[in-house]
Amino acid sequence: MTTALTQPWAQRLAWTLLHFVWQGALLAVMYALARALAGRRLTARGRYIMACAALFDMALAPAVTYLWMAASGAVPPPVSQLTAAAPA
Repeated sequence: MTTALTQPWAQRLAWTLLHFVWQGALLAVMYALARALAGRRLTARGRYIMACAALFDMALAPAVTYLWMAASGAVPPPVSQLTAAAPA
């Protein structure tokens, strides 16, 4: 199990899930703001389409983040490779 956690794909997945916490919250706030600004002008179908678009974006965000991290190499080194400073 320890070897699986040190694999680059597993670390990218962990960082992707961590990033999705703020990405999902941001998408939810954007949806709520758009819904509040639209008010009663939208029909039920329009509200439904907005909600489906927000959910689609939430499903797409982790995949895009994972692929971006893989392409850019934006994953920090694993904890096992970090060394503590030697006491003076």
